[in-house]
Amino acid sequence: MRRMKFTGRELSIGVLVLAFIGGAYVLSQYTGERGQVIRIGYSFFAEEGGRVGRVLSVKQEIVTPNFVYNYCLKFDRPDLVGDRLCWLVRFEQWGRPGHYVELWIDAVEFLVVGGEECR
Repeated sequence: MRRMKFTGRELSIGVLVLAFIGGAYVLSQYTGERGQVIRIGYSFFAEEGGRVGRVLSVKQEIVTPNFVYNYCLKFDRPDLVGDRLCWLVRFEQWGRPGHYVELWIDAVEFLVVGGEECR
C-alpha cells in the first residue's frame, strides 16, 4: 500500500475549503426565515434590556400562546389566543451555560406570543 503525502500547499487549500464550507453553513443559519426568527429573538431581548447567548435550537411546533413576555398582547389580539404554528427559538441564558430561554414566535405574523425558560 502506498502512503499519501500532503504538501503544505495542499494542506492549506484543504483548510481553506473547510473554512469556506463552515462559513457557508454558519451564514445559511442566519439567512432566510430561520435567520429572521433568530434575529427577532435577539432583538426582542435587546429591546427588553436583556441578553441571551448562542442559539441552541430552532424548530416549528404548534403551541398555545402563554404571552409570558408580553401579557397585554393577549387582550390586544384575542385572535392569537388559540393554538398556533410558531417558531420555537431556544437561546442559552446569558452567563448561565446549560440553561435556556425560549421564545415562541408566530410563524405567520412573527410576533412573540410566549415562551419558557429553565430555572
